[in-house]
Amino acid sequence: MIPPVVPLRPWRRQTVTAPLASLIDIVFLLLIFFLLTSNFLAQEGLELRLPADERAAPLAEHELSVALDREGRSFVEGQEVQAGLLGEVLRRLLEGRLNRDVVIKADKSLPLEFVVRAMAAARDAGAAKLLLATQPPFPENTP
Repeated sequence: MIPPVVPLRPWRRQTVTAPLASLIDIVFLLLIFFLLTSNFLAQEGLELRLPADERAAPLAEHELSVALDREGRSFVEGQEVQAGLLGEVLRRLLEGRLNRDVVIKADKSLPLEFVVRAMAAARDAGAAKLLLATQPPFPENTP
């Protein structure tokens, strides 16, 4: 006769405890990292020095942007556009949009004539509202 099998030790659940304080620290560090770097990801690849204004407000992402660098070159949504074709490109991009606002991001050292030309091209393309982008003043720029 075979004796019945009796387990030597009853099965126990083993609980693994992780130190929560270190996990919370890591989560907060990741959160801070992503918050700090998220602003830099939204910027275009152009190096523009925008004019400073104390009442500068953040722009909505759904607005069409035209950037003008210090040499007078035009960029629509990050792609370079020849000066004579700016109105046509804007007209095509504004056709199916509900928000027909156009943001002009012009370098502050650029002559006003280039900005006026870009504004006229946007107006002729059917822009509902023209906005000039500014940035908040830095502490070293304030008197």
